[in-house]
Amino acid sequence: MTTRRARCRLAALALLASLVVATPATASPETLEVFDAVVKAVKERHVNRAELGEAWAKKVAAYRLLADQAQPGPELRKVLRTMLSELETSHTALLHPQIFETLINELQNRRSWTYGLLLELHRGRYFVRAMYEGGPAAKAGLRRGDCIVEVSGKPTAAHPELVDAGYDVTRGGPTLFSLLAGEGQALELVVQRTVEAASRETVTVRATKMNGVDALRSSIRVVEHAGKRVGTFHLWYCQKGAASVMEEAVRSFADCDALVIDLRGRGGFDYVGQRLLQVFREKPVLDGVLARPAWKKPVVFLIDERTRSAKELCAYRVRDERLGILVGRHTERACIGAGFVTLPDEWVLELPIGGSPKFNGRTLEGIGVAPDHDVDDVLPFSAGKDPIFDAGVRVAIEALAPKAEPVPAGR
Repeated sequence: MTTRRARCRLAALALLASLVVATPATASPETLEVFDAVVKAVKERHVNRAELGEAWAKKVAAYRLLADQAQPGPELRKVLRTMLSELETSHTALLHPQIFETLINELQNRRSWTYGLLLELHRGRYFVRAMYEGGPAAKAGLRRGDCIVEVSGKPTAAHPELVDAGYDVTRGGPTLFSLLAGEGQALELVVQRTVEAASRETVTVRATKMNGVDALRSSIRVVEHAGKRVGTFHLWYCQKGAASVMEEAVRSFADCDALVIDLRGRGGFDYVGQRLLQVFREKPVLDGVLARPAWKKPVVFLIDERTRSAKELCAYRVRDERLGILVGRHTERACIGAGFVTLPDEWVLELPIGGSPKFNGRTLEGIGVAPDHDVDDVLPFSAGKDPIFDAGVRVAIEALAPKAEPVPAGR
């Protein structure tokens, strides 16, 4: 039994114990309707549906007993997430309706109301993992690593607008959360800056209508370090509208000594990553795309454990074609086409429905991409520091140093 499977079994047993104690023995019709809709979607659309067979049917029967003990809403979703983790495939998640709507808006380059804030659960507390550059949270003065203790007078975990950000249930890694935003809505956050409770302060964050392309534009900047100029930007999503912004950014960095391109975060459309890489290729590989002057200076790409899907394909091509240097953490190992099914309770089930692209005869699903330079990244109370970004700048500048000439034999 693999470690992941063992975790699934332990989670199921713990879940069963809590449900038997806490709830009645009969589920509502709504609960079973949602459960059965998930099972039906897996049976009809999952990429591995032909291989599931009797073993999966037995698991479904066992989890249906758990669903019988669950109340609609969060309890049922705990059961469903644990069951879905048994599939051991990426792009398997339950998405809040607003999270799904925002995701689709991002891919289509439409704006949504947002706080521009992504939280990570770490030992029962919620820390700022990432913020949209130029977004409400960043403008309000939040920093990476801040602990969000309260949201508008409630403990963070108890606030109704705190929802799972919709990442995979099968790939491990940190659990990420978002705060749902509405037009004109504002939140008062109690923020703890250091391990000392005395560092707490209240910060007001007001929602803004924006998206990842807006944040991409705001992220374009030049960092000066050790007498060198490093151009940088953050690709939040491989979304419509992003490619032209990135190409314009690279052209604006003509007088820079190196580039650092941040690929951390969700994927999107593969062609966006391909368009970006054209800047660094000697010859075009996309139909209808003209050759461009290749960027001849060092370029670093930042990756981490939530770099996924189209961005993983991009990272692999960087390594395979030797287009740049990868810095950060191993990617998520999530490289497969996804589809979505709206459930009776209006939540959305994400499932893998397409094949995983192959490179040199192998798929990246379940494998991912390792960095050339691995970086330890400790988030809690990091005071705004970003070790992966800092390492990327350092590696880019080190790549500028002239390579030592080989010493002829006999000397």
